[in-house]
Amino acid sequence: MVKTLFSARMLECYGNLPEGILLFKKVRPLPVRHPQYSVTDKKEAMARIIAECEALKDDDPDAYLAYWLMPHCG
Repeated sequence: MVKTLFSARMLECYGNLPEGILLFKKVRPLPVRHPQYSVTDKKEAMARIIAECEALKDDDPDAYLAYWLMPHCG
């Protein structure tokens, strides 16, 4: 958000800012809507992803190794 660029400290340091810039401080952020998922949705999606990644074992060993290292090594 542009609003965060104009902190109180910045406004203290640079007192001669144009009025248009100061209006950013008054802008309210847009609401953010997050999709709602149930635990069942997450379990099904993760099971599908794991199955697809496990299928890489024979087809693409390098990609499978990357998948395997991710949960085991961070």
